[in-house]
Amino acid sequence: MALRLVIKNTTGAKTDLSFGSAQTHDFVVKDADNDLVWRWSHDRAFAQIFVKKSLRPGAKMTFVSAWDQTTNKNRPAPAGKYRVEAEFLAIGNFAAVGPLHIEIVK
Repeated sequence: MALRLVIKNTTGAKTDLSFGSAQTHDFVVKDADNDLVWRWSHDRAFAQIFVKKSLRPGAKMTFVSAWDQTTNKNRPAPAGKYRVEAEFLAIGNFAAVGPLHIEIVK
């Protein structure tokens, strides 16, 4: 399943964004009981550096990934209903985007 988060500066001015590490975003999948099934950043390392990025008016930042319908324990996700969220991790601008509801049918 392809995942994409697009952040767009809809203001008329440049927007400065700050991040507390090299991680700028995350994708999360939860089951119908709201339990975590998969997190894109699971088992990934990110540099612990302060990162600044700027977006001109109308400019976009796009983050892409894919969920192969396995859990963080590398097991196939069982059939059922899931919620997918994207998280933008800018300091002072943290936002969960979504959720998107999906169902795995086997």
